[in-house]
Amino acid sequence: MEAVEPEASAEQVDPRDEKIANLEAQLAEAQTRERDGILRVKAEMENLRRRTELDIEKAHKFALEKFINELLPVIDSLDRALEVADKANPDMSAMVEGIELTLKSMLDVVRKFGVEVIAETNVPLDPNVHQAIAMVESD
Repeated sequence: MEAVEPEASAEQVDPRDEKIANLEAQLAEAQTRERDGILRVKAEMENLRRRTELDIEKAHKFALEKFINELLPVIDSLDRALEVADKANPDMSAMVEGIELTLKSMLDVVRKFGVEVIAETNVPLDPNVHQAIAMVESD
């Protein structure tokens, strides 16, 4: 019988060990890809949530803006009615009071949504206070 040399068996690599190492590397790669994919999906979901919130906020703002724009001429008409009303006539006092109360109620409602009455007209544009909506040539 011959003695088996320990050096020869140490140099031989078991193919199963090589296969295990290869599979472990593939698994680590797959786990990294999955983690990256999950992070991307989470980030996309967060971005979608933010975009949806902004879209909803814009929709509310524009719906409110449209409603207020329809309401402003009514407020102006009530204001003009008070200007021309004969307040000295006792027969008109109840109607004048009703118009005043209606106007006050409407102004209170629009103030709740950030609309304020501007008492001054024909003042120069102040970008700290005013928002330009159009440009018109003047003399």
